[in-house]
Amino acid sequence: MSILFLQPYLFMSKTRSYAQILIGSRLFLTAMAIHLSLRVAPLDLQQGGNSRILYVHVPAARMSILVYITTAINTFFFLLTKHPLFLRSSGTGIEIGAFFTFFTSISEGFWGRPMWGTFWVWDARRVWSGKGSCSQGQCSISPSCLEFYERFAGQWLSSR
Repeated sequence: MSILFLQPYLFMSKTRSYAQILIGSRLFLTAMAIHLSLRVAPLDLQQGGNSRILYVHVPAARMSILVYITTAINTFFFLLTKHPLFLRSSGTGIEIGAFFTFFTSISEGFWGRPMWGTFWVWDARRVWSGKGSCSQGQCSISPSCLEFYERFAGQWLSSR
């Protein structure tokens, strides 16, 4: 990756032209994926239609974990370089991660009710998902978190 590409003006001018295409294709593919997974997928022999919820739940959980990792990497790079693109991508990752983690928590309740008779079971994965949902939601609600990270990076890790 060229260091020239990391200039905010150049980055925004290159990505702005692709934004409409990416947003439109994302909405279309998301609608198709939900339709195919909830309506077209065959029924399971033992679980019946309840197994179709997993076709939505598992990708949301994987995206949640992927966004956690990406946000951590971007935050680490921001602490090293203090570049505003890494800070902004961390903030965007927090918002996207909060949505996917909340969606994962909701969809696991819809699957757990018919399978176990309750919406919540104290399973380690579900507790982690609930904790992640709370922490991601807290960071996305309060915009002062990003200002705190920026002040922390400038105060403690400044080598200039």
